[in-house]
Amino acid sequence: MRTAVLLVFISLGLCCVFGDTEVTLSDPLQICTYSSHLKAHKGGIADNKYGALVSFDFGPLTRFHSKNESDYQLRTGAYTYFVNVCADTVAVCEDETKRGDAIFRGSTPSDCHVMGTTMTSWSLIDSKNAAGGAQVKFVGGDKGDCTSLKDRTVVMQFHCSQADETTISSITHGEGDQACDYQVNFDSKYGCPLVILDPKPKPNDEGLSGGSVFLIIFFVGGFTYIAAGMAYNYKMKDKRGVEAFPHHTFWFVALPGYVKDGFKYTREALTGVTGKFRKGSKEEYEEVVPHNSALPPSTGISSTHQGAADL
Repeated sequence: MRTAVLLVFISLGLCCVFGDTEVTLSDPLQICTYSSHLKAHKGGIADNKYGALVSFDFGPLTRFHSKNESDYQLRTGAYTYFVNVCADTVAVCEDETKRGDAIFRGSTPSDCHVMGTTMTSWSLIDSKNAAGGAQVKFVGGDKGDCTSLKDRTVVMQFHCSQADETTISSITHGEGDQACDYQVNFDSKYGCPLVILDPKPKPNDEGLSGGSVFLIIFFVGGFTYIAAGMAYNYKMKDKRGVEAFPHHTFWFVALPGYVKDGFKYTREALTGVTGKFRKGSKEEYEEVVPHNSALPPSTGISSTHQGAADL
C-alpha cells in the first residue's frame, strides 16, 4: 500500500515538473519547480537550431514558521500584505481556518482576507521570452466585496533580478469585475531561468534535407522506370528476360562499351602525359650538360700542357 501511494506521488511530481508550457496541480500539493521547452527563436534565449529547455526552482523562497521566518510583506495604504511562496503564510488571520499563500490585513483583526489557497498552474510570464521570468496562479480565496462577488485569486510573478535578496516590488489588482484578481510582483534571482540548449531536433521539427529528397526521387524514379518499362515490354511487345528490360540495348550493350572506352581513353591520356613529362626532363638535362662536349675556353687558367711548354 505504501509503495502504491509513493508511486502515485512520484508520478504527479514528474508530470508537474516536466510539463511543456503549463503545469496543472491540485491542492494541497505545491510544486516549486517548473520547466518549459522553448521553440527556436532568433535573438532570444533559444537562439539555436532546435530550441531550449528552461527551468526554474523557487523552493529556496519558501518561508517556514518552524524556522522563525516571516512572510514577504508589503504595506500599501491601509493594508499589509503577507505572501509566502509554495506554502501557506506564516501570518494568519484572526480566524485561523482562513489560510492561504497570500493574505492581507487591515487595521482591525477581523479585516483579514485570503487572496488564494489553491495552486493551479505555472507558466512563463512571456511565452516567447523565458528571461522575463515565471508566474503561478492561486485560486480559492475568500469571497470579496468586489462588484462580481467572486472568489479572490492571485497571480505571483517572479521577475528576473540580479539582486541577492528577493523582494515584493508591487501588488496590484484589477478594476470592475477583476477587482478581486490580484497580482504580486517579485524581483528575484530565482526568476532567472536555467537554460539548457537542446542539441537534438524534436520530432517533425525539420523537413527532409536536399540530399534525402534527391535519394528518394532517384530510387523511386528508378524503380518506377524499370517496373513500368518491363510491364510495357512484357504486355505490349511480348518480350521476355533481359529483353523486357526498358532500353536493354543501351543499358547492357552501349553503356558498358562507353564505360570501357572512357577508362581506355583516360589511361592512354595519363600514360601519354607521363611519357612526355619524362622525355622532356631528359632532353632538358642533355641540353644543360651535353655529352662529350669540350670544356669552355678559359681566360685565366691554362691547360697542363700549355703550362709545361712555357716552363
